[in-house]
Amino acid sequence: MFCFLILSCCKKNNPPIDTKKINENIIVLAEKDYYGLVNIPCAIWLQNNTIYNPHPLQWRQINDSFKVINDSIINYEGAYYIAKNKVDTKILYVYARIGALREYDILTGKITEFLNSTENISSALYYRGDDSIIYYTYGKPLYNNPGYYLYERKTGKSSLILSYLAPISDPEEEVVNGFDIHPTENTLLIPIPAVGMDLLPHAIEYNMDSKKVNTLDIKFDSPFYHHCLWLRYNKTGNKILYCCYPARAMSDTEIGIIDLATMSKRILDVNTNALGHSVNMFPNWSPNEKHIVYGSAGIYGQVGGPGTYHLYILKDIF
Repeated sequence: MFCFLILSCCKKNNPPIDTKKINENIIVLAEKDYYGLVNIPCAIWLQNNTIYNPHPLQWRQINDSFKVINDSIINYEGAYYIAKNKVDTKILYVYARIGALREYDILTGKITEFLNSTENISSALYYRGDDSIIYYTYGKPLYNNPGYYLYERKTGKSSLILSYLAPISDPEEEVVNGFDIHPTENTLLIPIPAVGMDLLPHAIEYNMDSKKVNTLDIKFDSPFYHHCLWLRYNKTGNKILYCCYPARAMSDTEIGIIDLATMSKRILDVNTNALGHSVNMFPNWSPNEKHIVYGSAGIYGQVGGPGTYHLYILKDIF
């Protein structure tokens, strides 16, 4: 009887943990590799249903049910950013979080370094074919001539497109400069981080032909002080997939879709943590633009940063 009373008291004083229902359209794509846990903040999705991620540099082929049917590790380089060309034959990635710009040729397996780690590159995209690349650098050295540059692989030369430094205290604040290029390839979509706890980030379009700037009339608001943006056009350029996240990605984030025709915003349910919030980063479209792939890490407790990033798919986003 004494033991029963003790157990009864414990049950009364320790209520069950309140758990959240995880969106049934979220699919866990990668939690472990051959050697243990992975740490994947982002990935890209090719037409043949192969998904590449940069940490480690690795690919996974999935079937129509989103199950992994084949996979292979290319190398264990610690990259945080990855992009592809239009015909799915080459991949760009930045070695380390800010560092060297490299290319992986899917057909030959060759890795080429275009610019070394002293360039402090954050992100890059192919531009009008594979021979040109637009990249963002925090400057060489840091803060010295930062901005968006055009790199020509035939000459090995870079030329400045737009001088720009995110209005933040240091590059550590912005995990990745999440810029994009419009499908017409004449406009840069640039994320402008917020400055201060009470301000909000915004996005601008910079026309590289006319040199004109257009500020998108869309409000990014949240109680978690989301300072930074990651932006991705769809194939026609009438929608933007975005991620709005706090400086250093140390708290809850927001992923959604902007309709540029109406400037309306739809937030997606991408939380992967049944015990609280998750940091959901750097989403990319599937080839048919019906799904997205993204990295996510749970936040446990009231204080502290995220845990290990795993790879997820949110299917049927429309």
